Amino acid sequence: MTEESLITLHGKYQKTVEIYTTVCSPLFVGLLFVGMVFCLWTVVDGTHLKDHTYLLFTLIYSFAQYQAMLNGILFIRLHKQNLNNFLEYFNFLVHTKDGRLPKIRQSVMADTIKYGIIFVRLFFFFSTLSTVIIWFYGMSYTNYSSPMFYKIPYLPEGNIFYYPANIGLQTIGLIVFVLGLVLNDTLVVVFVSYYNAEYDSISRLTLDLRSDETDVSEVLREIYSAHKKAFEQFNELKKFLWHSYLHKLVTASGYLCMIVYVLQFSAVTLAIICTSITAFYQVFMLCFIGQLNINSFEALPIKLYTTNWYDMKLVDQKNLVMILCISQYNIGIKSFGIDAISNNTFVGVVRGAASYAAILYTVLN
Repeated sequence: MTEESLITLHGKYQKTVEIYTTVCSPLFVGLLFVGMVFCLWTVVDGTHLKDHTYLLFTLIYSFAQYQAMLNGILFIRLHKQNLNNFLEYFNFLVHTKDGRLPKIRQSVMADTIKYGIIFVRLFFFFSTLSTVIIWFYGMSYTNYSSPMFYKIPYLPEGNIFYYPANIGLQTIGLIVFVLGLVLNDTLVVVFVSYYNAEYDSISRLTLDLRSDETDVSEVLREIYSAHKKAFEQFNELKKFLWHSYLHKLVTASGYLCMIVYVLQFSAVTLAIICTSITAFYQVFMLCFIGQLNINSFEALPIKLYTTNWYDMKLVDQKNLVMILCISQYNIGIKSFGIDAISNNTFVGVVRGAASYAAILYTVLN
């Protein structure tokens, strides 16, 4: 991968951040909040409680809008505090040319980020397909009045504005919250991919320690300097990811639970299939990128351990031990009650959703 390709890929990601920064405004959050309240109002109203399909999509929209809204608020806060620091660090990784590490980054970083973008593009495809199908399904199911299944309170069906207000507001709301979910997950996945790539690059740099012609002290100094910056920056990002993953996994568990529950009563339609695939894929993508993060972080201490440390000078051995100790600390993306986000988290979320659905079915039936 050439340096120009990496810079081009980095530029595309910066544009995505700019788009989300523009979209993620108080108006965006307010629109999502209104849509969520109207969805919950429809549930509390009790008119459609016996219609499991209606109840399913109303609750799914409530959970999804809550997720997009909360992560939008978190991003606004991140933008005010640390976003520029992260972007400056990513620019440093892409454009710096001093030392051995930049040449390694050139081959590692572009591939790692590209894989992350592939995950996001698949999520965008599933989300867009589901949005279009669900919009038409909602229109057909509600007699061409409510693509998101809710009704605007205190607007009677006989009112001249009933159809245009419901269809217009819900169509805009649907596009906004899907766009918010996709852009937010894009930021999370690619943010983490940058750090995964940096740790993979540092791990490859440790191979120079095995060469007899290498200045060991210089390589160790470069490893320490790069790891120190990545470690400090990622610890700041983890504070944002702790809250972001909490809301994402809780809401995803909610609508996965509702999908499994409703499938016991309703016929399997194309809309339900697309919604299920999108929900499962979102959880899988977020957990898998966390697993890749663990793999990248764990590779560094293993690479350091397998160097020819016994041929080093005593002062270099001490420095190696210091780097080895700190590189094993605080590995993985953590959230509430989860030690590190991984493939096991995905299995746990799916299993928990199925269990809650079974309990819900037993209690209500």
